Amino acid sequence: MSTAPRILLLDLDDTVYAYEPCHRQGLASAAAAAAEIDDAWNDAERFEHDYAAARADLKCQIGRQAAAHSRLLYFKTMLESQFGGSRLGASRALQEAYWRGYYAAMRRDEGCAELLAEVRAWGLATAWITSFTTRRQMQKLRLLGLEDAADVLLTTEEAGVEKPDAALVDLALERLGAGPESAWVVGDSLRHDLPMAEARGLPFVWFRRPGNDGNDRGRAAHTVASWEELGEVLRRARGG
Repeated sequence: MSTAPRILLLDLDDTVYAYEPCHRQGLASAAAAAAEIDDAWNDAERFEHDYAAARADLKCQIGRQAAAHSRLLYFKTMLESQFGGSRLGASRALQEAYWRGYYAAMRRDEGCAELLAEVRAWGLATAWITSFTTRRQMQKLRLLGLEDAADVLLTTEEAGVEKPDAALVDLALERLGAGPESAWVVGDSLRHDLPMAEARGLPFVWFRRPGNDGNDRGRAAHTVASWEELGEVLRRARGG
């Protein structure tokens, strides 16, 4: 049985809210803006193909760093491929359209804020460990009403490494002034969050979204499908 946690290291995207509906609405909003820039992007399939190609090209160029998640850079690359030169205003416009759509669809999971308040009342220390740029993750937390819900925010941008590099765990614990004893990792990704926890010998709680499955699920100490279920796991671990 896992030791009762005194520290929770929490993922953000697809753990606190469902990522895919937000991304789909963001792309739809950006596609509508792109159609005003070039008639070719009236075809939604063409737009998504060009977006995916630009994303792949950028990730190949940049490698494993936080900038590889940048929608602004995806759109800049896509426009350069289409027009043979940078279209800076259009790049900004597509990025802004994407995030308008994304944020409009973003909904905090039921019970999330309440459980985070409860675990902090127990005296648990909490940290977000999240991919992406700091500015964008801070915006998400503000819009989700979770700006003050954890003690520390650590993004891969400021850490200089990407998941599943366990240096993220080390840095988060350092900022909390704590060692790894009794720390648990909570996240949705068996590919990125689980290996990070395993590298430091920490129990991993897999936050499983509908349709999300994997061959490594048996390696998780616990599997939950909601914040209510996560609360039940934590209370049992505490003997409550």
